[in-house]
Amino acid sequence: MEEPLENPQLVPPEIRHPRAWTRWIKAGRPVRSQEEIQKIYEICQQCKALDTETNSCKYCGCRIASHGNPLRSRIAMATERCPVEKWQ
Repeated sequence: MEEPLENPQLVPPEIRHPRAWTRWIKAGRPVRSQEEIQKIYEICQQCKALDTETNSCKYCGCRIASHGNPLRSRIAMATERCPVEKWQ
């Protein structure tokens, strides 16, 4: 398991997640349904790793949002998983 980031928002997403973007694009840009995104969002809202000030994960730095735009919320990318295995 990864260590929590000190301040995940100090590292821009394009540097933080190049592997996530590569996986997503190579897989054909699959997105989760809005129902799946909502379930994951609710799991993240209950997690101790959620930074409530920035609404982001302290482990991976992802911003957590309930919308289905994969360009603004990594949980919408069907190729991604939780770094502490709370959702897959």
